[in-house]
Formats: sequence, structure tokens, C-alpha cells
Amino acid sequence: MNSSPLIRSIFPIPTVSPIPSRLEVIILRSLLVPLTKFVLLSLIFISQYAAARTIWLAGNHHETMTWDSMVCAQNSEVAPRRCHGRYNGEEVALDLTRIEMGVWTKKAAKKAVRFPDDPVSELSFANPIGLMRWSWNMGVVGCKGKAKHITTGLRCSAHYGSFQFMHAMSASEGVDAAVTKSEILAWVRYLLLVIQNETLNTGETFIEQSYCNYWAGQAEHGNPIADVMMPQGKIAFPCVVSRGEPWSIGSMFAFECKTNIYTCNVDLRPEKVKSKAIGSLLHLIQDSFSQGHALRGECCAGVPDKELAFYQCLEIKQFNAYKNQNKGRHKKADKKPVAGDSCKPEHAPGSESSVYDPITSGAWVLWQLKHKGDSGEITDKILNYFDQHIFSLAVDAGPSSQGEGF
Repeated sequence: MNSSPLIRSIFPIPTVSPIPSRLEVIILRSLLVPLTKFVLLSLIFISQYAAARTIWLAGNHHETMTWDSMVCAQNSEVAPRRCHGRYNGEEVALDLTRIEMGVWTKKAAKKAVRFPDDPVSELSFANPIGLMRWSWNMGVVGCKGKAKHITTGLRCSAHYGSFQFMHAMSASEGVDAAVTKSEILAWVRYLLLVIQNETLNTGETFIEQSYCNYWAGQAEHGNPIADVMMPQGKIAFPCVVSRGEPWSIGSMFAFECKTNIYTCNVDLRPEKVKSKAIGSLLHLIQDSFSQGHALRGECCAGVPDKELAFYQCLEIKQFNAYKNQNKGRHKKADKKPVAGDSCKPEHAPGSESSVYDPITSGAWVLWQLKHKGDSGEITDKILNYFDQHIFSLAVDAGPSSQGEGF
């Protein structure tokens, strides 16, 4: 049976000559580009609909808030209490020499703050294989039937499973707010230890030490996230791996899945690991002000979709659980954030609430790292700030649920 050049180009059929004609090459190239774009954009659309919490394609909201916090921290002579917007063209860079990171650039911060949404660095148009893999797993295949803890990967566990504290949410409904808060603060403390990266008695740095030895010790001391970080003990992943070495502390932040469909690159340089830990802190702060993640003030029953992105500088009344939420409503709450009345200057902390807005909160943390990051007391100081000024609970804070209005 004879076949046209077009058909042979798409579905190879043996012919007398295996070398395509110039016309076939031109036709093939003209088809492959739009076809690839169509498939890629279709996967992205499906994944964005299915994984509504990922707001990367809906706008650079995390990135913009991070850059605002960076500029505020860099320009403030004292720890910030009220940040103002950036000027157009204003340089975005933060001197983090005290924690041995040099200058934290706009590009580095952009990548870092995406870590909780994109823990293996797949979400980039410059990384088409990774982007298609992320879209396929999150949108087409999804995390259905998976245990949704670290043994099935950070992608599923961070969005749908036991690592939802990375997003200021509870992993399930009916969990007391104080319990979820304790998990969040344990995660914050861990990130701060990664950022400081002190040298241990063994001669290793904090980042270099065995992940599983550390978390086994933390389990003995009652760390509330130890079972999440190592759910099956030392007999399973990430303590036992099929290839490569068992995890060090830095491994969680080191994966970059690019051109190879089955394996990932690993970048354990301390400055790269610490950068993603800082990005995780800022992402956590920002997510906690999304009403789809944690309810602050009187929200959100009866609130129209277009007003769900308004955030409030008030204590947390409830941590939400994602599983049973209306995904469309959650996505609307993750749109471009808008400051509510309680975040206006006349309602600054010290009057009605002790809660600062997300940009100022992020700037305060960055300012401390910039000026005092190498001091021994900085971990407790920043942890206390998270406790008192970001994750302060309302007196009547209730257990987690899908959230009123979601």
C-alpha cells in the first residue's frame, strides 16, 4: 500500500528509501511545533484544573511578594514594620553574606519560592520534559491511589498528602488547630537549621548529615513531623534507595528533574539548598494569608469568587484541608492577593491584631537573616515571630475542615 509523505512523516511506514525528502522534513517540522505546543498546553491546562493550588500559571504571585519582601529587607535600616511597594525598575537583590549565600538574586529567589509547589524543579517552559511530566502526573494521572507521603514523592505528598503543612494547611479534616500549628512550626525550625547549616561535632555540617539518622533522633524526642519526614523508618525510602546514596539533609532540596524522563540531577551545594529553604519559609508565610489555606477574619461563606483573594491581617481561625474543597473556589482564593481592611495602615499591629501583612512578615524574616543570620539566637527569634505574628491563633480557633465557603 502506498502512503503519502505526510502520513509517512507522522507514522513511519517502511519504504524503499528511509531518507525523507526535503518536502517531508519541512512538513514534519511544521507539524511538530504546533502539535508539541498543543499537547503541552493541554497537559498544563488539565493539570492546573486538577491541581488548583498551583498558581504558577495564574500569575507570579509568590514571586512578586518575595521580590517586594527582598527590596523592603534590603532597604530597611531596622527590622521592617511596614513595607511599601517597589518602584518600577528597582533592583531586586538581597545581601545574605552572613549566612554564606552572597547576594540572593531575583532569579534565585524566583526558583526558591516555587519549591513547595515544584519540589523537583519541573515547572519551567525552558524544561519541556519536566513540565510535561509534572502536568501528566498532577493533571492526567494525578496522585490517585498513592499513599501521598514522602515514599511516593514530594510532588503528591506536598499537594495532597502529609506535607500540606508546607502550604499552611492541615493534611486531613478534624485536626485541632494547635496540632497543625505545631507541625508548621516544626517545619519552620527545620528550615532555619538548614539555612544556618552549623558544623556538628562530627565535622559534618547540618546539611551534610544523614537525613534518616537526624529524623530517627527527632522521633525519639517527639518532633511532631518526624513520622511525616520518615514514615516507614530506616527500612524504606529515603533511607533505602534503589540507586544513588540514601538521603542527606540537603537531598530534599537538591533535585532538579530536567532532560532525563526517569532520573533527576542532584545539586547539593549549600547555597542552593539554603536558597530553597528560604523560599519555603516565604512560600509558607504567603500561603497562610490565602483564605483557601487558612481562614482569617469573617470568611468565606457567601463571599463572591472575585473577592476570595482578599487577605486579612488577623489571627487564624482555622486551617483548611484540601481534599474535599471546591477546587475552583480554592483557585480563586489563590489569585492575585489583595490586602483587606485589617491590613491597612490604620490597623497596624499593636492595635487590633499582632499579625503583620505577608510582605512585611517576609521582609522581617529576610532582614533578620541579612543582619543576624550567623548569630546563635536567630533560630529561636524567627521561630517566635512565626508563632506570635504569622501563625497566631484566634481564641476560638476550630479544627480543620474544607473551610467555610470552600
